[in-house]
Amino acid sequence: MKRSLGVVCVMLMSLSMTAEGGNLVVTSSLQGEDVHADPEKVVSELYRLVSFEAGTMPDLDKVKALFIEEAVIVLRLGPKTMRTFDRQSFVDYFIYDIKRANLLDTGFKETILNSQMQVIKDIAHCYCLYAVIVPGRNDDKPVNRGVDSFHLINRDGRWQIASIINEGFRMTEPVPEFLNKKDVAIQR
Repeated sequence: MKRSLGVVCVMLMSLSMTAEGGNLVVTSSLQGEDVHADPEKVVSELYRLVSFEAGTMPDLDKVKALFIEEAVIVLRLGPKTMRTFDRQSFVDYFIYDIKRANLLDTGFKETILNSQMQVIKDIAHCYCLYAVIVPGRNDDKPVNRGVDSFHLINRDGRWQIASIINEGFRMTEPVPEFLNKKDVAIQR
């Protein structure tokens, strides 16, 4: 199955949103922490939020809150096709793709296999190697993999995603060696 979205992972905490000075703040209801306090948490939270069980839809308002309003998302849609989205059109395309692939019947998840984060003052860059799993299909084994390249910025103490560029890999294709290692460290 060909997947075009490269932004989903599974984490175990649930979230709540509050309004703070007119801004949406996403916090973990299990640990009471603001996911915007750390760029790694923002990236992990995005993967968690767009993964979903069969019969449910992800909370796409929470997804949008992880991005700056001006964010740019570039996704690989096919072997020779890429498409650029803003924050709202990315969410709209995600809804379209869920319906197109009948994912409401199966659920969907992307699991981070490895990541590398570099933080320089108020900017961060993260590569995430992920696996796509469609529960109930392909014996619950990954159907493909991809790499997401995130740029994040810290505005007023809150990390948010400024851009994502995505590249897909068939299961038989090699992935970048630096992301294939199990001991990739976060660099700060």
